Amino acid sequence: MTILHKIDAISARYRLVEAFLLIFLFFQPLSPFTSVREIAFVAMCVFFGVRAALGRVRLDARDPALIALALLVAAAILSSALSPYPLESFDAMRKSLFYQVMTFLVVVTSFRTIEELRPLVYALIGSFAALSAVILIQNDAGVLLDWHVWHSRTGRRETYLLSYSTYAAFYMPLGLAWLYGAKDRMSVKLVLAAFLSLEFALVFLNNHRTQLVAVAASAVLVTALARRWRTLAVVAAALIIAGLAVYLIDPYHFARYRTLAAYNTYATNEGLTERPAIWKGTLDMIKERPVLGYGYGWKKLATAARDGGWLERWDKTGRTYWYFSTFGHGAANPHNLGLQIVFEVGILGFIAYLTFWAAVIIKGARAWAVNSAEAVFLRYAMPGVLLSYVLVNATGGFWEEAMGNLVLSFAAICCVLYRGRTEAGRKDSPATGKDF
Repeated sequence: MTILHKIDAISARYRLVEAFLLIFLFFQPLSPFTSVREIAFVAMCVFFGVRAALGRVRLDARDPALIALALLVAAAILSSALSPYPLESFDAMRKSLFYQVMTFLVVVTSFRTIEELRPLVYALIGSFAALSAVILIQNDAGVLLDWHVWHSRTGRRETYLLSYSTYAAFYMPLGLAWLYGAKDRMSVKLVLAAFLSLEFALVFLNNHRTQLVAVAASAVLVTALARRWRTLAVVAAALIIAGLAVYLIDPYHFARYRTLAAYNTYATNEGLTERPAIWKGTLDMIKERPVLGYGYGWKKLATAARDGGWLERWDKTGRTYWYFSTFGHGAANPHNLGLQIVFEVGILGFIAYLTFWAAVIIKGARAWAVNSAEAVFLRYAMPGVLLSYVLVNATGGFWEEAMGNLVLSFAAICCVLYRGRTEAGRKDSPATGKDF
């Protein structure tokens, strides 16, 4: 027995690949624990590499999702190689896209059923619950109720609150779908329901409009798909009462959310926090390199504007010039997922990205046809998570780094549940040979 076989035997006995994957995903929203996350990822890759070297990793080369993901990686490599910023682009791929692809491959090759996926889903849901608990414990009421005011006054950015609402747009619809669709003990469901209530309250107090709309819309959709009309009515009433209480304590929050009902919020630079001006500038740059883009990674946006002479071409009294001349490398952001992907990897990469998600969605939709735990969970989770993801990315660009890892892990979960459903279908109906 070679050393690789011995390592693989130990890895298989203790399921080390899966264990390090869970650690890696658990710490995604907990930014102070970057070193733990990185160590877990390296360990996962080492043991997965040993497994692959011994031929114990099986991938279907005809899988449309896998093909589309490979095309996306190819587009990113080609775009980065021909980019004006190749070193930065490949470094961004190493720090982000590599992590996402490895996460996807480990999940789709290591799990087969919803029961095997249960620890993975618990790790995802549990990490956001842990984040919420830490925020509640670490911050006093003054910070939680007036986070924006506190930030403006002190200039500090509380680490755990920084991206809380954005993470909620992924974790909360996933948790709600598990609450409604998975078979679990009542005690577990009660704990999950309590944390979901806390998480929604923190999202509201975090005061980010797009994220609140995304979370609320996905929650309504998942609850409606589950036909929990009484729950929907009770929660709506509770939110109205809680909202009135918060309004009496601190009207500031409603002053900001009230703008969601105003036309100017969606039609002016001021209402959209300079987004139209940012989109115009990004689109101008895209027109010069539409096919391959500027290379993987968004942080070069302001640098590309400067190097391309756009600061001389734009109207110096306009908001586009103001934004790109004020916010430099790593600060200027396209603030729209579609524009960001095309800016980075061009139209070719964007087509590959859409094809990948189309393949994942088709798999999920086909899995809904049978009455199983996998189908019920997917029936709630996929529409909820994707609706929230689309909404939050209308004014954001969350397809890289931690959010990219989370979303690719969800795509992999969908593929695993689809495969489990088709394998079960073949066992039940061997004579037909149909994939239903």
